[in-house]
Amino acid sequence: MGLIRILDSDYKLQAILRDVLDCTRYEELNGENTVSFSCVLDEKAQYINDNAIVELDDDYFDVVYYQKKQNEDGTMTVEVEAEHISYRLNNPEYNKDYFTSTGTPINVLTEILEDTGFTIGAVEFIESVTYSAQEAKSRRQILMEFIALLGGEAVFNQFEISILQHRGQIEPQIYTTGKNVKVISKIFDKRQKDKNGNPLVSYVCEPLNLPNRSAGLGDEILLIHNEIGVKETLRIVSVAYNPYDPLICELQIANFVPGLEDQLYRIETNTIAKSKVYNGCKISADAGFEAVRSDNKAKTVLNATEGISIYSDLGSGLVKNFFVDTDGRIKAKSIDIDGSGTFLGTIRANQIDVSQGKITTAQIENLEVGTNVLMGENAYISWDKVTGTPSIPDASYITTITKNTVTTTYVNALNVHAGSVDAENITGTYITGKTIRTASSGKRLEMNSAGIISYNSSGQKAGVCIENAPSSGYSKVEFYHNGDFVGSIGLNGLGQYGVVGSIDFSNATVTGLNYSGIASQTWVSNNFASKSHSHSEYASSSHTHSEYVTKSFLYDYLSTNYATKQWVDNNYVHK
Repeated sequence: MGLIRILDSDYKLQAILRDVLDCTRYEELNGENTVSFSCVLDEKAQYINDNAIVELDDDYFDVVYYQKKQNEDGTMTVEVEAEHISYRLNNPEYNKDYFTSTGTPINVLTEILEDTGFTIGAVEFIESVTYSAQEAKSRRQILMEFIALLGGEAVFNQFEISILQHRGQIEPQIYTTGKNVKVISKIFDKRQKDKNGNPLVSYVCEPLNLPNRSAGLGDEILLIHNEIGVKETLRIVSVAYNPYDPLICELQIANFVPGLEDQLYRIETNTIAKSKVYNGCKISADAGFEAVRSDNKAKTVLNATEGISIYSDLGSGLVKNFFVDTDGRIKAKSIDIDGSGTFLGTIRANQIDVSQGKITTAQIENLEVGTNVLMGENAYISWDKVTGTPSIPDASYITTITKNTVTTTYVNALNVHAGSVDAENITGTYITGKTIRTASSGKRLEMNSAGIISYNSSGQKAGVCIENAPSSGYSKVEFYHNGDFVGSIGLNGLGQYGVVGSIDFSNATVTGLNYSGIASQTWVSNNFASKSHSHSEYASSSHTHSEYVTKSFLYDYLSTNYATKQWVDNNYVHK
Protein backbone atom coordinates (compact mmCIF):
# COMPACT_ATOMS: atom_id res chain seq x y z
CA MET A 1 0.00 0.00 0.00
CA GLY A 2 1.32 3.42 -0.99
CA LEU A 3 1.08 6.32 1.39
CA ILE A 4 0.94 10.02 0.57
CA ARG A 5 3.95 12.00 1.72
CA ILE A 6 3.91 15.79 1.90
CA LEU A 7 7.18 17.44 0.80
CA ASP A 8 8.26 21.05 0.75
CA SER A 9 9.56 22.82 -2.37
CA ASP A 10 13.03 21.39 -1.70
CA TYR A 11 11.60 17.84 -1.66
CA LYS A 12 12.15 17.48 2.11
CA LEU A 13 9.66 15.29 3.92
CA GLN A 14 7.16 17.24 6.07
CA ALA A 15 4.48 14.67 6.87
CA ILE A 16 3.11 11.20 6.03
CA LEU A 17 -0.66 10.90 5.68
CA ARG A 18 -1.62 7.49 7.00
CA ASP A 19 -5.32 8.26 7.29
CA VAL A 20 -7.22 9.80 4.41
CA LEU A 21 -10.93 9.98 3.77
CA ASP A 22 -10.58 9.07 0.07
CA CYS A 23 -7.85 9.03 -2.54
CA THR A 24 -7.72 8.49 -6.31
CA ARG A 25 -4.62 7.96 -8.38
CA TYR A 26 -5.64 8.43 -12.02
CA GLU A 27 -3.56 8.02 -15.18
CA GLU A 28 -4.40 7.48 -18.84
CA LEU A 29 -2.19 6.63 -21.79
CA ASN A 30 -0.57 9.84 -23.09
CA GLY A 31 -3.06 11.81 -21.09
CA GLU A 32 -4.05 12.91 -17.62
CA ASN A 33 -1.78 12.01 -14.70
CA THR A 34 -3.14 13.24 -11.35
CA VAL A 35 -3.74 12.50 -7.67
CA SER A 36 -6.72 13.73 -5.65
CA PHE A 37 -7.51 13.10 -2.00
CA SER A 38 -9.19 14.48 1.10
CA CYS A 39 -8.25 14.15 4.73
CA VAL A 40 -8.90 15.57 8.15
CA LEU A 41 -7.23 18.92 8.65
CA ASP A 42 -4.88 17.99 11.47
CA GLU A 43 -1.32 18.96 12.29
CA LYS A 44 0.02 16.91 9.39
CA ALA A 45 -2.38 18.40 6.89
CA GLN A 46 -1.19 21.84 7.89
CA TYR A 47 1.80 21.28 5.56
CA ILE A 48 -0.49 21.34 2.57
CA ASN A 49 0.09 24.76 0.98
CA ASP A 50 0.77 26.49 -2.35
CA ASN A 51 4.29 25.07 -2.68
CA ALA A 52 3.66 21.61 -1.30
CA ILE A 53 4.62 18.51 -3.29
CA VAL A 54 2.80 15.20 -2.99
CA GLU A 55 4.90 12.04 -3.19
CA LEU A 56 3.06 8.80 -4.04
CA ASP A 57 4.50 5.51 -5.27
CA ASP A 58 7.92 7.15 -5.60
CA ASP A 59 6.60 9.82 -7.96
CA TYR A 60 6.01 13.55 -7.52
CA PHE A 61 2.87 15.65 -7.93
CA ASP A 62 2.45 19.41 -7.49
CA VAL A 63 -0.47 20.64 -5.41
CA VAL A 64 -2.51 22.79 -7.80
CA TYR A 65 -5.77 23.05 -5.85
CA TYR A 66 -6.86 22.63 -2.25
CA GLN A 67 -9.91 23.63 -0.25
CA LYS A 68 -9.99 23.69 3.52
CA LYS A 69 -13.50 23.66 4.98
CA GLN A 70 -15.57 22.93 8.03
CA ASN A 71 -18.19 20.23 7.64
CA GLU A 72 -21.68 20.07 9.18
CA ASP A 73 -20.46 17.80 11.96
CA GLY A 74 -17.85 20.41 12.87
CA THR A 75 -14.85 18.56 11.53
CA MET A 76 -12.24 20.38 9.46
CA THR A 77 -11.17 18.71 6.25
CA VAL A 78 -9.05 19.57 3.23
CA GLU A 79 -9.61 18.51 -0.40
CA VAL A 80 -6.50 18.37 -2.59
CA GLU A 81 -5.84 18.02 -6.30
CA ALA A 82 -2.29 17.48 -7.57
CA GLU A 83 -0.77 17.13 -11.03
CA HIS A 84 2.29 15.17 -12.04
CA ILE A 85 5.36 17.39 -12.03
CA SER A 86 5.63 16.95 -15.82
CA TYR A 87 2.76 19.47 -15.95
CA ARG A 88 5.37 22.09 -15.03
CA LEU A 89 6.18 22.02 -18.72
CA ASN A 90 2.97 24.05 -19.10
CA ASN A 91 4.53 26.97 -17.20
CA PRO A 92 4.69 30.14 -19.36
CA GLU A 93 8.46 30.42 -19.05
CA TYR A 94 8.79 27.21 -21.06
CA ASN A 95 6.41 28.25 -23.86
CA LYS A 96 7.71 28.32 -27.43
CA ASP A 97 6.52 30.75 -30.11
CA TYR A 98 7.51 28.14 -32.66
CA PHE A 99 9.66 25.04 -32.71
CA THR A 100 11.23 22.92 -35.45
CA SER A 101 13.71 20.09 -35.10
CA THR A 102 15.01 17.29 -37.32
CA GLY A 103 17.02 14.28 -36.16
CA THR A 104 16.77 11.10 -34.19
CA PRO A 105 13.94 10.99 -31.62
CA ILE A 106 16.48 11.30 -28.79
CA ASN A 107 17.97 14.43 -30.39
CA VAL A 108 14.56 16.02 -30.95
CA LEU A 109 13.45 15.13 -27.41
CA THR A 110 16.66 16.66 -26.07
CA GLU A 111 15.82 19.96 -27.79
CA ILE A 112 12.23 19.85 -26.51
CA LEU A 113 13.36 19.39 -22.89
CA GLU A 114 16.24 21.85 -23.11
CA ASP A 115 16.54 24.14 -20.05
CA THR A 116 13.54 22.53 -18.30
CA GLY A 117 15.31 20.30 -15.76
CA PHE A 118 13.69 17.14 -17.16
CA THR A 119 15.79 14.21 -18.35
CA ILE A 120 15.42 11.47 -20.96
CA GLY A 121 14.82 7.84 -20.03
CA ALA A 122 14.24 5.06 -22.55
CA VAL A 123 13.40 5.99 -26.15
CA GLU A 124 12.42 3.00 -28.29
CA PHE A 125 12.46 4.85 -31.62
CA ILE A 126 15.56 5.41 -33.76
CA GLU A 127 14.42 6.63 -37.22
CA SER A 128 15.10 10.31 -37.90
CA VAL A 129 12.02 12.53 -37.89
CA THR A 130 11.07 16.18 -38.23
CA TYR A 131 8.68 17.87 -35.85
CA SER A 132 7.48 21.41 -36.37
CA ALA A 133 5.23 23.59 -34.23
CA GLN A 134 4.30 26.79 -36.05
CA GLU A 135 2.26 28.46 -33.32
CA ALA A 136 2.84 29.37 -29.70
CA LYS A 137 2.57 26.24 -27.55
CA SER A 138 3.49 25.07 -24.11
CA ARG A 139 6.47 22.78 -23.81
CA ARG A 140 4.23 19.94 -22.57
CA GLN A 141 1.98 20.27 -25.62
CA ILE A 142 5.05 20.11 -27.87
CA LEU A 143 6.21 17.02 -25.97
CA MET A 144 2.87 15.21 -26.24
CA GLU A 145 2.47 16.08 -29.93
CA PHE A 146 5.95 14.76 -30.63
CA ILE A 147 5.13 11.51 -28.82
CA ALA A 148 1.95 11.23 -30.89
CA LEU A 149 3.96 11.88 -34.08
CA LEU A 150 6.23 8.94 -33.22
CA GLY A 151 3.24 6.78 -32.36
CA GLY A 152 4.80 6.22 -28.95
CA GLU A 153 3.51 6.05 -25.41
CA ALA A 154 4.87 8.22 -22.61
CA VAL A 155 6.06 7.06 -19.22
CA PHE A 156 6.69 9.72 -16.55
CA ASN A 157 8.76 8.90 -13.48
CA GLN A 158 9.61 11.97 -11.44
CA PHE A 159 11.73 14.15 -13.81
CA GLU A 160 12.50 11.33 -16.22
CA ILE A 161 10.53 10.97 -19.45
CA SER A 162 10.53 7.81 -21.58
CA ILE A 163 8.89 7.11 -24.91
CA LEU A 164 7.98 3.44 -25.44
CA GLN A 165 6.53 1.68 -28.45
CA HIS A 166 4.11 -0.22 -26.18
CA ARG A 167 3.42 0.44 -22.54
CA GLY A 168 2.25 -2.48 -20.41
CA GLN A 169 2.07 -6.20 -21.13
CA ILE A 170 1.79 -7.32 -24.74
CA GLU A 171 0.57 -10.84 -23.91
CA PRO A 172 -3.22 -10.49 -23.47
CA GLN A 173 -4.75 -11.15 -20.08
CA ILE A 174 -8.14 -12.83 -20.18
CA TYR A 175 -10.97 -10.95 -18.52
CA THR A 176 -14.40 -12.56 -18.47
CA THR A 177 -17.43 -10.50 -17.61
CA GLY A 178 -19.06 -11.68 -14.48
CA LYS A 179 -16.05 -13.75 -13.53
CA ASN A 180 -13.01 -11.61 -12.97
CA VAL A 181 -14.24 -8.27 -14.27
CA LYS A 182 -17.35 -6.22 -13.85
CA VAL A 183 -18.43 -3.96 -16.72
CA ILE A 184 -19.87 -0.76 -15.35
CA SER A 185 -20.56 1.05 -18.63
CA LYS A 186 -19.91 0.86 -22.36
CA ILE A 187 -18.93 3.78 -24.58
CA PHE A 188 -19.48 3.89 -28.35
CA ASP A 189 -18.13 7.01 -30.12
CA LYS A 190 -18.17 7.49 -33.90
CA ARG A 191 -16.40 10.81 -33.50
CA GLN A 192 -13.18 8.97 -32.70
CA LYS A 193 -11.95 6.28 -35.08
CA ASP A 194 -8.87 4.13 -35.40
CA LYS A 195 -6.61 4.05 -38.49
CA ASN A 196 -8.97 1.52 -40.12
CA GLY A 197 -12.03 3.71 -39.61
CA ASN A 198 -13.51 1.75 -36.73
CA PRO A 199 -15.34 3.80 -34.10
CA LEU A 200 -14.15 3.92 -30.52
CA VAL A 201 -15.57 1.20 -28.28
CA SER A 202 -14.55 1.29 -24.63
CA TYR A 203 -15.71 -0.16 -21.33
CA VAL A 204 -15.49 1.10 -17.77
CA CYS A 205 -14.78 -1.95 -15.64
CA GLU A 206 -13.99 -2.94 -12.10
CA PRO A 207 -11.68 -5.93 -11.84
CA LEU A 208 -12.73 -8.53 -9.32
CA ASN A 209 -10.15 -9.27 -6.67
CA LEU A 210 -8.21 -12.33 -7.75
CA PRO A 211 -4.96 -13.54 -6.21
CA ASN A 212 -1.71 -13.02 -8.17
CA ARG A 213 -3.40 -10.89 -10.82
CA SER A 214 -2.85 -7.18 -11.40
CA ALA A 215 -3.77 -4.87 -14.25
CA GLY A 216 -1.48 -2.12 -15.48
CA LEU A 217 -1.86 0.82 -17.80
CA GLY A 218 -1.40 -0.21 -21.44
CA ASP A 219 -1.89 -3.97 -20.85
CA GLU A 220 -3.48 -6.03 -23.61
CA ILE A 221 -6.85 -7.50 -22.55
CA LEU A 222 -8.96 -10.25 -24.08
CA LEU A 223 -12.48 -9.39 -22.91
CA ILE A 224 -14.97 -12.26 -23.11
CA HIS A 225 -18.72 -11.59 -23.03
CA ASN A 226 -20.28 -14.94 -22.18
CA GLU A 227 -23.80 -13.57 -22.34
CA ILE A 228 -23.54 -12.51 -26.01
CA GLY A 229 -20.73 -14.85 -27.12
CA VAL A 230 -18.27 -12.07 -28.10
CA LYS A 231 -14.49 -11.88 -27.62
CA GLU A 232 -12.73 -8.55 -28.00
CA THR A 233 -9.03 -7.69 -27.86
CA LEU A 234 -8.72 -4.41 -26.02
CA ARG A 235 -6.19 -2.35 -24.10
CA ILE A 236 -6.26 -0.69 -20.72
CA VAL A 237 -6.23 3.01 -21.64
CA SER A 238 -6.77 4.46 -18.15
CA VAL A 239 -6.47 3.32 -14.56
CA ALA A 240 -8.04 4.88 -11.46
CA TYR A 241 -7.33 3.29 -8.08
CA ASN A 242 -7.20 4.07 -4.38
CA PRO A 243 -3.67 3.48 -3.09
CA TYR A 244 -5.10 3.06 0.44
CA ASP A 245 -7.65 0.38 -0.63
CA PRO A 246 -6.53 -2.04 -3.39
CA LEU A 247 -10.12 -3.26 -3.84
CA ILE A 248 -11.14 0.09 -5.23
CA CYS A 249 -9.97 0.13 -8.85
CA GLU A 250 -11.56 1.25 -12.10
CA LEU A 251 -10.24 0.42 -15.55
CA GLN A 252 -11.15 1.78 -18.94
CA ILE A 253 -10.45 -0.64 -21.77
CA ALA A 254 -10.88 0.24 -25.43
CA ASN A 255 -10.31 -1.12 -28.95
CA PHE A 256 -7.63 1.53 -29.54
CA VAL A 257 -5.85 4.31 -27.72
CA PRO A 258 -7.89 7.44 -28.47
CA GLY A 259 -6.20 10.76 -29.12
CA LEU A 260 -7.00 12.03 -25.67
CA GLU A 261 -6.56 15.78 -25.39
CA ASP A 262 -4.88 17.11 -22.29
CA GLN A 263 -7.12 19.93 -21.15
CA LEU A 264 -4.29 21.40 -19.13
CA TYR A 265 -2.13 22.66 -22.03
CA ARG A 266 -3.38 26.12 -21.00
CA ILE A 267 -2.66 27.71 -24.42
CA GLU A 268 -5.90 28.05 -26.31
CA THR A 269 -5.04 27.77 -29.99
CA ASN A 270 -6.30 26.16 -33.16
CA THR A 271 -3.16 24.12 -33.73
CA ILE A 272 -1.81 23.18 -37.12
CA ALA A 273 0.15 19.97 -36.59
CA LYS A 274 2.81 18.50 -38.83
CA SER A 275 1.40 16.65 -41.89
CA LYS A 276 -2.15 16.68 -40.50
CA VAL A 277 -4.81 18.43 -42.58
CA TYR A 278 -6.98 21.10 -40.97
CA ASN A 279 -9.38 22.82 -43.35
CA GLY A 280 -6.98 22.10 -46.23
CA CYS A 281 -3.86 23.30 -44.38
CA LYS A 282 -0.80 21.37 -43.32
CA ILE A 283 2.82 21.97 -42.41
CA SER A 284 5.75 19.79 -43.41
CA ALA A 285 9.50 20.15 -43.10
CA ASP A 286 10.09 20.08 -46.86
CA ALA A 287 7.23 22.19 -48.24
CA GLY A 288 6.54 24.42 -45.25
CA PHE A 289 2.95 25.70 -45.06
CA GLU A 290 0.52 24.29 -47.64
CA ALA A 291 -3.10 25.28 -48.20
CA VAL A 292 -4.83 22.84 -50.54
CA ARG A 293 -8.34 23.23 -51.93
CA SER A 294 -10.62 20.31 -51.11
CA ASP A 295 -11.02 19.38 -54.81
CA ASN A 296 -7.21 19.51 -55.28
CA LYS A 297 -7.63 22.07 -58.06
CA ALA A 298 -5.52 24.72 -56.35
CA LYS A 299 -2.96 25.07 -53.60
CA THR A 300 -0.68 27.68 -52.05
CA VAL A 301 2.77 26.88 -50.67
CA LEU A 302 4.67 29.23 -48.36
CA ASN A 303 8.12 28.59 -46.94
CA ALA A 304 11.33 30.40 -46.06
CA THR A 305 13.56 28.63 -48.61
CA GLU A 306 11.70 29.40 -51.87
CA GLY A 307 8.98 31.93 -51.15
CA ILE A 308 5.27 31.91 -52.03
CA SER A 309 3.85 29.74 -54.83
CA ILE A 310 0.27 29.47 -56.08
CA TYR A 311 -0.73 26.44 -58.17
CA SER A 312 -3.92 25.78 -60.13
CA ASP A 313 -5.23 22.95 -62.27
CA LEU A 314 -6.75 24.05 -65.56
CA GLY A 315 -7.06 20.53 -66.92
CA SER A 316 -3.54 19.12 -67.06
CA GLY A 317 -2.59 18.98 -63.39
CA LEU A 318 -1.36 21.56 -60.92
CA VAL A 319 0.83 24.22 -62.52
CA LYS A 320 2.67 27.06 -60.77
CA ASN A 321 0.94 30.27 -61.94
CA PHE A 322 2.26 32.75 -59.42
CA PHE A 323 5.55 32.85 -57.57
CA VAL A 324 7.35 35.31 -55.28
CA ASP A 325 10.87 34.28 -54.30
CA THR A 326 12.65 35.26 -51.10
CA ASP A 327 14.24 38.26 -52.88
CA GLY A 328 10.82 39.71 -53.74
CA ARG A 329 10.92 38.83 -57.45
CA ILE A 330 7.43 38.13 -58.85
CA LYS A 331 6.73 35.63 -61.62
CA ALA A 332 3.17 35.21 -62.83
CA LYS A 333 1.24 33.87 -65.82
CA SER A 334 -0.82 37.06 -65.85
CA ILE A 335 -1.31 40.09 -63.61
CA ASP A 336 -4.44 42.27 -63.52
CA ILE A 337 -4.00 45.59 -61.74
CA ASP A 338 -7.17 47.50 -60.94
CA GLY A 339 -6.16 51.07 -60.28
CA SER A 340 -2.86 52.86 -60.36
CA GLY A 341 0.51 51.22 -59.95
CA THR A 342 3.99 52.58 -59.46
CA PHE A 343 7.01 50.86 -60.98
CA LEU A 344 10.39 52.30 -60.06
CA GLY A 345 12.42 49.95 -62.24
CA THR A 346 12.29 48.93 -65.90
CA ILE A 347 9.30 47.14 -67.42
CA ARG A 348 10.21 44.53 -70.03
CA ALA A 349 7.58 42.67 -72.03
CA ASN A 350 7.40 40.63 -75.20
CA GLN A 351 4.07 42.26 -75.98
CA ILE A 352 2.17 45.23 -74.55
CA ASP A 353 -1.57 45.31 -75.30
CA VAL A 354 -3.34 48.52 -74.29
CA SER A 355 -6.89 47.47 -75.11
CA GLN A 356 -8.78 50.19 -73.23
CA GLY A 357 -6.19 52.87 -72.66
CA LYS A 358 -3.80 55.17 -74.45
CA ILE A 359 -0.07 55.69 -74.27
CA THR A 360 0.41 59.43 -74.38
CA THR A 361 3.32 60.96 -76.28
CA ALA A 362 4.44 62.63 -73.07
CA GLN A 363 5.37 59.18 -71.79
CA ILE A 364 7.50 58.39 -74.85
CA GLU A 365 10.91 60.02 -74.82
CA ASN A 366 12.22 58.52 -78.08
CA LEU A 367 9.98 56.30 -80.15
CA GLU A 368 12.00 53.82 -82.19
CA VAL A 369 10.02 51.70 -84.65
CA GLY A 370 11.61 48.42 -85.63
CA THR A 371 10.91 46.05 -88.52
CA ASN A 372 7.82 44.45 -87.00
CA VAL A 373 5.17 47.19 -87.22
CA LEU A 374 1.89 45.55 -88.20
CA MET A 375 -1.22 47.51 -89.22
CA GLY A 376 -4.51 45.77 -88.49
CA GLU A 377 -7.53 45.85 -90.79
CA ASN A 378 -9.03 48.73 -88.83
CA ALA A 379 -5.77 50.69 -88.46
CA TYR A 380 -5.23 54.03 -90.13
CA ILE A 381 -2.71 56.88 -90.25
CA SER A 382 -4.09 60.35 -89.71
CA TRP A 383 -2.30 63.35 -91.24
CA ASP A 384 -4.64 65.92 -89.68
CA LYS A 385 -1.91 67.45 -87.53
CA VAL A 386 0.94 67.05 -90.02
CA THR A 387 1.79 70.14 -92.08
CA GLY A 388 2.87 69.65 -95.69
CA THR A 389 1.11 66.34 -96.29
CA PRO A 390 3.49 64.22 -98.35
CA SER A 391 2.56 63.07 -101.82
CA ILE A 392 2.48 59.36 -102.48
CA PRO A 393 4.41 58.61 -105.72
CA ASP A 394 3.35 56.13 -108.35
CA ALA A 395 5.10 52.87 -109.22
CA SER A 396 7.73 54.56 -111.43
CA TYR A 397 9.19 56.32 -108.41
CA ILE A 398 9.33 53.29 -106.19
CA THR A 399 12.70 52.05 -105.03
CA THR A 400 12.91 48.33 -104.31
CA ILE A 401 14.46 47.31 -100.99
CA THR A 402 14.92 43.55 -100.66
CA LYS A 403 16.70 42.33 -97.55
CA ASN A 404 20.14 44.04 -97.77
CA THR A 405 19.81 45.27 -101.38
CA VAL A 406 18.49 48.64 -102.54
CA THR A 407 17.62 48.73 -106.27
CA THR A 408 17.15 52.18 -107.76
CA THR A 409 18.26 54.31 -110.70
CA TYR A 410 19.51 57.27 -108.73
CA VAL A 411 20.51 57.90 -105.11
CA ASN A 412 20.46 61.53 -103.98
CA ALA A 413 21.66 61.93 -100.42
CA LEU A 414 23.68 64.38 -98.40
CA ASN A 415 25.58 61.53 -96.80
CA VAL A 416 25.88 57.85 -97.62
CA HIS A 417 27.43 55.62 -94.99
CA ALA A 418 28.47 52.22 -96.26
CA GLY A 419 31.06 49.59 -95.57
CA SER A 420 32.02 49.34 -99.24
CA VAL A 421 30.96 50.96 -102.53
CA ASP A 422 31.10 49.03 -105.83
CA ALA A 423 30.78 51.37 -108.83
CA GLU A 424 32.05 51.71 -112.41
CA ASN A 425 32.55 55.48 -112.16
CA ILE A 426 32.71 57.82 -109.17
CA THR A 427 32.32 61.53 -109.85
CA GLY A 428 32.73 64.06 -107.10
CA THR A 429 34.49 67.18 -105.92
CA TYR A 430 36.48 65.38 -103.24
CA ILE A 431 37.32 61.74 -102.59
CA THR A 432 38.51 61.44 -99.04
CA GLY A 433 39.78 58.23 -97.52
CA LYS A 434 42.59 56.49 -95.72
CA THR A 435 44.04 54.57 -98.69
CA ILE A 436 43.42 54.76 -102.43
CA ARG A 437 44.76 51.73 -104.34
CA THR A 438 44.38 50.16 -107.76
CA ALA A 439 43.95 46.66 -106.32
CA SER A 440 43.50 45.11 -102.87
CA SER A 441 46.61 42.90 -103.30
CA GLY A 442 49.31 41.92 -105.82
CA LYS A 443 50.58 44.38 -108.40
CA ARG A 444 49.15 47.75 -107.54
CA LEU A 445 49.71 51.41 -106.77
CA GLU A 446 48.65 52.73 -103.35
CA MET A 447 48.25 56.31 -102.19
CA ASN A 448 47.83 57.20 -98.54
CA SER A 449 49.16 59.63 -95.97
CA ALA A 450 52.63 58.03 -96.21
CA GLY A 451 52.96 58.79 -99.94
CA ILE A 452 52.65 56.88 -103.22
CA ILE A 453 53.96 53.31 -103.20
CA SER A 454 54.26 50.86 -106.05
CA TYR A 455 54.10 47.06 -105.48
CA ASN A 456 54.87 44.12 -107.72
CA SER A 457 52.70 40.99 -108.06
CA SER A 458 54.39 39.50 -104.96
CA GLY A 459 53.42 42.47 -102.80
CA GLN A 460 57.01 43.80 -102.71
CA LYS A 461 57.99 47.42 -103.26
CA ALA A 462 59.03 47.83 -106.89
CA GLY A 463 59.78 50.78 -109.14
CA VAL A 464 59.25 54.34 -108.00
CA CYS A 465 57.98 55.17 -104.51
CA ILE A 466 57.39 58.68 -103.23
CA GLU A 467 57.31 58.68 -99.41
CA ASN A 468 57.35 61.41 -96.81
CA ALA A 469 60.36 61.54 -94.49
CA PRO A 470 58.75 60.98 -91.06
CA SER A 471 61.19 63.21 -89.14
CA SER A 472 61.80 66.18 -91.49
CA GLY A 473 58.51 66.12 -93.33
CA TYR A 474 60.27 66.41 -96.77
CA SER A 475 59.65 63.93 -99.53
CA LYS A 476 62.06 61.82 -101.56
CA VAL A 477 61.84 59.59 -104.56
CA GLU A 478 63.03 56.05 -103.83
CA PHE A 479 63.79 53.26 -106.25
CA TYR A 480 63.14 49.58 -105.41
CA HIS A 481 63.70 46.32 -107.20
CA ASN A 482 61.68 43.34 -105.88
CA GLY A 483 61.61 44.84 -102.43
CA ASP A 484 65.30 45.88 -102.37
CA PHE A 485 66.23 49.55 -102.05
CA VAL A 486 68.54 50.67 -104.89
CA GLY A 487 68.69 54.44 -104.63
CA SER A 488 66.92 57.69 -103.96
CA ILE A 489 66.78 61.38 -104.79
CA GLY A 490 65.60 63.62 -102.02
CA LEU A 491 65.41 67.20 -100.76
CA ASN A 492 66.57 67.97 -97.26
CA GLY A 493 65.59 70.83 -95.01
CA LEU A 494 68.42 73.09 -96.27
CA GLY A 495 67.09 73.16 -99.79
CA GLN A 496 69.80 70.72 -100.99
CA TYR A 497 69.26 67.63 -103.07
CA GLY A 498 70.92 64.37 -102.17
CA VAL A 499 71.52 61.33 -104.35
CA VAL A 500 71.99 57.83 -102.88
CA GLY A 501 73.34 55.00 -105.03
CA SER A 502 75.41 54.64 -108.21
CA ILE A 503 74.70 56.91 -111.19
CA ASP A 504 75.70 55.86 -114.70
CA PHE A 505 76.12 58.79 -117.11
CA SER A 506 77.49 56.61 -119.94
CA ASN A 507 74.66 57.31 -122.30
CA ALA A 508 73.77 60.68 -120.81
CA THR A 509 74.31 64.14 -122.19
CA VAL A 510 74.87 66.61 -119.39
CA THR A 511 74.43 70.28 -120.21
CA GLY A 512 74.45 73.51 -118.30
CA LEU A 513 77.54 72.69 -116.20
CA ASN A 514 80.61 75.07 -116.17
CA TYR A 515 83.80 72.93 -116.33
CA SER A 516 86.23 75.87 -116.78
CA GLY A 517 87.20 76.00 -113.12
CA ILE A 518 87.39 72.22 -112.53
CA ALA A 519 90.59 70.16 -113.04
CA SER A 520 90.44 66.56 -114.08
CA GLN A 521 92.72 63.89 -112.66
CA THR A 522 94.47 63.50 -116.06
CA TRP A 523 95.25 67.20 -116.26
CA VAL A 524 96.65 67.20 -112.71
CA SER A 525 98.84 64.17 -113.43
CA ASN A 526 100.31 65.81 -116.53
CA ASN A 527 101.03 69.12 -114.87
CA PHE A 528 102.02 68.32 -111.28
CA ALA A 529 104.70 66.20 -109.62
CA SER A 530 104.38 63.90 -106.67
CA LYS A 531 105.80 64.82 -103.30
CA SER A 532 108.82 62.52 -103.85
CA HIS A 533 110.58 63.20 -107.22
CA SER A 534 114.18 63.83 -108.53
CA HIS A 535 115.93 66.65 -110.41
CA SER A 536 118.82 64.99 -112.19
CA GLU A 537 120.34 68.24 -113.24
CA TYR A 538 120.86 69.26 -109.64
CA ALA A 539 123.65 68.15 -107.26
CA SER A 540 121.28 66.39 -104.97
CA SER A 541 118.94 64.57 -107.18
CA SER A 542 116.79 62.92 -104.51
CA HIS A 543 114.65 65.01 -102.22
CA THR A 544 111.05 65.34 -100.96
CA HIS A 545 108.44 68.01 -100.60
CA SER A 546 106.88 66.91 -97.34
CA GLU A 547 104.84 70.03 -97.07
CA TYR A 548 103.08 69.28 -100.34
CA VAL A 549 100.52 66.61 -101.17
CA THR A 550 101.41 63.51 -103.10
CA LYS A 551 99.87 62.56 -106.37
CA SER A 552 98.09 59.64 -104.79
CA PHE A 553 96.64 61.85 -102.09
CA LEU A 554 95.49 64.31 -104.74
CA TYR A 555 93.86 61.54 -106.71
CA ASP A 556 92.09 60.30 -103.62
CA TYR A 557 90.90 63.72 -102.79
CA LEU A 558 89.82 64.52 -106.38
CA SER A 559 87.94 61.24 -106.57
CA THR A 560 85.46 62.66 -104.08
CA ASN A 561 86.06 66.41 -104.49
CA TYR A 562 86.84 68.27 -107.72
CA ALA A 563 89.72 70.80 -107.55
CA THR A 564 89.84 74.06 -109.47
CA LYS A 565 93.02 75.05 -111.39
CA GLN A 566 93.41 78.07 -109.18
CA TRP A 567 93.23 75.88 -106.06
CA VAL A 568 95.87 73.53 -107.49
CA ASP A 569 98.19 76.42 -108.50
CA ASN A 570 97.94 77.79 -105.01
CA ASN A 571 98.74 74.52 -103.31
CA TYR A 572 101.00 72.49 -105.60
CA VAL A 573 104.26 72.98 -107.69
CA HIS A 574 104.90 72.11 -111.29
CA LYS A 575 107.11 69.20 -112.14
